[in-house]
Order: sequence, then C-alpha cells, then structure tokens
Amino acid sequence: MASEPTEEESGLESFFNNILKPGSSLDPTFLAIVDGAFASLLGILLLSFFATSWNLHILSLIVIVICLWGSVKWYEIHNY
Repeated sequence: MASEPTEEESGLESFFNNILKPGSSLDPTFLAIVDGAFASLLGILLLSFFATSWNLHILSLIVIVICLWGSVKWYEIHNY
C-alpha cells in the first residue's frame, strides 16, 4: 500500500515542480542552493589545487567556476 507523502516529501516535490516554471531561477531558495553548490565545488577544487601541487588544469577549472558563479550573481542582481 502506498502511504501519503509527508510534509518534507511534498515540500521537496513542490520545490522541484516549481523549478520548471518560467522565472523560477530568481526564487531565493533556488539561488541559495545554487550558491551552496558553487561554494562546495569551489572548495573541493581549491583543496584539489593544493593537493596536486598547483596543477594548472585545476586552476583553469577554478577560474571557470568563479566566472560561472559571477554570471549567476550578475543575472540575479540585474533581474530583481
């Protein structure tokens, strides 16, 4: 028998359904998740950069992540 969804599941489901709506990229919850993902990725790349004795390939990935994160923040600032 299928049980009814809990509040957490229904909230998560509504969040993912909301992402597909036009203009949802400016939702504060979505932007917080994106910021967390970029911060985590940048942290992992920085640790990898130092662990691999300053590998230039990882440095280029760090630059790409910073540029992507900056473009998301620029879009957020200019569309509010």
